[in-house]
Amino acid sequence: MEPQRGEWPEAEGITALGKHPSAGVVYFVVRLQEGMEQGVVRIMDPAGRLVSEQRVASRMGVVEVPTDNLSSGLYVAGLTVDGVTAASAKFQLTR
Repeated sequence: MEPQRGEWPEAEGITALGKHPSAGVVYFVVRLQEGMEQGVVRIMDPAGRLVSEQRVASRMGVVEVPTDNLSSGLYVAGLTVDGVTAASAKFQLTR
């Protein structure tokens, strides 16, 4: 399900790529701005609690977030770089 090299979105930040319900994951494309070498993708649940955190070690890549232990609801994925939220995306999880 990962995109091929020529399919990367042009916008910098974080983009919800898609859900794969049978695999229990949500994919996000992450692009860091020039000069940014690493970041953190944090997933917040509908109540604002942190439910997942993954480091991003390259300027561009796909982050795979497991959803097996998450309930239905609207979630927010935030890309944090140097302690500042650089971008965010929302996704709806329906069970």
